[in-house]
Amino acid sequence: MFYLRSWMTTSSPDLAFATQDKALKAARQVMDQLGGSDHKPVLLRVEKNTTSTLPRWNYKKANWDHFTELMNELAVPINARSNRGARAITEAIIKSAEKAIPRGARKNYRPYWTEELEELENEVKTILPKGVYGAMYAEDMTIWATEEHTGSLVHLQMVLDALRMWRGKWLMKINAEKVTFATFTLSTKFQTVRLKKREHPLREEPFPTYLRVTFDKRLTRKAQSDKCQERGILRI
Repeated sequence: MFYLRSWMTTSSPDLAFATQDKALKAARQVMDQLGGSDHKPVLLRVEKNTTSTLPRWNYKKANWDHFTELMNELAVPINARSNRGARAITEAIIKSAEKAIPRGARKNYRPYWTEELEELENEVKTILPKGVYGAMYAEDMTIWATEEHTGSLVHLQMVLDALRMWRGKWLMKINAEKVTFATFTLSTKFQTVRLKKREHPLREEPFPTYLRVTFDKRLTRKAQSDKCQERGILRI
């Protein structure tokens, strides 16, 4: 409550509160008076929490030979007193670094990701035929395809054969015990799917799990549900 001594009256001021972390990002603006009212609206603005990642020097990809050449060229003429000489050397280092050391900052940076892993992942993606999709997290990989008939899933076998060749090229070992498959369907009929690794048939997993998530083999698909509904309406 605010007490105005000159008019011997009281009024209720407009108050706005903010926590300490938000108060520094809040701005207040008193607007013009509205109509015949004696109140002025107060506009409050709160900035969004936008964090911009500053570019950093990528020393792992630096061309140190080129950096040394530039430093030798720029540092030779430096012949001045201590302060000027220090500034000149600093400028020479920065100019050489800008030309020989890449800079940048990736939003989703993965410190373990290398050019070899990037090439490896791209090569895996290229062997996936149309209609077959894949996902890879660390050493765990999954491939899947959606078809109306299980006989069309021959594409998955093609991918398995290609992965075997790819494994040999990259000298990697695939744990045969962990290579399993699962069939997701709404059909009540028994589905016969045969996939194999070399001459050994793959084991069908009754409770498929990926990244600690267990999937329901009766997982519904909206497209399948709509198709069943259309067929049901035609039969009525």
